[in-house]
Amino acid sequence: MPVYPLDLEAPALTGRYPQMAKRDADIWERFLSSHGGEFESVAYNVALGGVIPQDEGITEEDRLGWRYVTAKKIDAIAIRPGECWIIEVKPNASLSAIGQVLGYVLLAEQDRFTPLPFFPVIVTDNVDRDVRYVAEQLNISILVFPEAIPSPAIREATAEEKDAAYAQLVATAQGVTVEGAGFEGLTPPAPPGAKPGT
Repeated sequence: MPVYPLDLEAPALTGRYPQMAKRDADIWERFLSSHGGEFESVAYNVALGGVIPQDEGITEEDRLGWRYVTAKKIDAIAIRPGECWIIEVKPNASLSAIGQVLGYVLLAEQDRFTPLPFFPVIVTDNVDRDVRYVAEQLNISILVFPEAIPSPAIREATAEEKDAAYAQLVATAQGVTVEGAGFEGLTPPAPPGAKPGT
């Protein structure tokens, strides 16, 4: 069994995912937004393994605390019909994410908390070809949820900005620079038929 009983909850966007850094949580929320409805429940920061102190004078509470501090912690497990996903959330997934999720599956087999089969999954925002290849060879699923590219701010120019742009356009055509219009230092083109330098 895990160090502490699983704290299963609905797969919802709560903003509270124990031990996940902000960037990890952002990726996780993109995963939940896309696939959360496919799962019955999730649990976070599932502690497996750990050192069990053998000191005779130690309390059971301290023994559990020590084991928890030294345990390996799964970012998330997700339960759906017939499956338990062991999930490592990792920005820019690398080979280390593969090692982590494989280690978690082995520890989960040792500290079994469900009769369901385990499936190793990496949830990330980016992965390269080599890491994907290694994951495929080891039957590890990688799900990629890149950050959305924000749209550029589009706004209507104010009347003053339009007037200034028009004034600059007219002045440029006449060979004059209008101060404060943002075009200082530009040299207007020579009028048609003019000789260079005139």
